[in-house]
Amino acid sequence: MAIDVKVPSVGESVTEGRIARWIKKDGEAVKPTDAIFELESDKAAQEVYAPVAGVLHTLVPEGEIVKIGQVVANVDPAGKATAKPQSPKPDTPKAPKAEVKHQPAEPDDDGKPDVILSPAARVQ
Repeated sequence: MAIDVKVPSVGESVTEGRIARWIKKDGEAVKPTDAIFELESDKAAQEVYAPVAGVLHTLVPEGEIVKIGQVVANVDPAGKATAKPQSPKPDTPKAPKAEVKHQPAEPDDDGKPDVILSPAARVQ
């Protein structure tokens, strides 16, 4: 039996909010420590967590205005995940950094190195 996911109360005077984004996708496996969607109200934004482990089934699209207490999804504890979990994108190989060789500054005609020092570096 699926467990309903309801819009939580976010404050005394708040009566509605907006599903800002679904963090977990429809058909994806979730556990109680997983934030499943982000709820925005006129006062604040907060993440809403899965009530139980199982498979998420969304009922309301992103951007939709919802009432406090409204059922926006359900989690089927016995369900099989159909959506692939979001995996981090593989790192693209980066070009090797060019090796920089530091050479000491050579003195100018006046015998001083041709280096611009900050005021803090000039103080000795």
